[in-house]
Amino acid sequence: LHRCGLHAMLPWGSEQELKRSERLAGLRKQAIVPQRLTLREAAQLLGHARGVFGVAPGMPTLSAALGTPTVGTFCDHYPAPSGFVPTARTVPTGQSSASAASS
Repeated sequence: LHRCGLHAMLPWGSEQELKRSERLAGLRKQAIVPQRLTLREAAQLLGHARGVFGVAPGMPTLSAALGTPTVGTFCDHYPAPSGFVPTARTVPTGQSSASAASS
C-alpha cells in the first residue's frame, strides 16, 4: 500500500477492535485509526475509498452496497444472507464462501 501511495484505514466499533486497529497501525506505514465513526461517516469513508478489504458482515457489506471495489472475508456464514452479492466489483472469500460457491 505504501509504495502505491495508499493508506490503510482501520475503523473500529468496540474497544477490543480499537486496540486491534491500534496494534495493526503500529505495524504498517500509512495506517490510520480514525475516531469512532457514525454510520453516515462510515458510509462516506467507504464510498470514497479506492477499495475495501474486510471481515464481513459489516463494513464490506456496506462498501459493496455503495459500489466500492470490495473483498469481504466470510468465516462463519454464507455471504448471500448478509446482502453481500458477488459482482465485478465485489469478491467474497473464506471457507463459507467457497462452500456456497461449490453448492
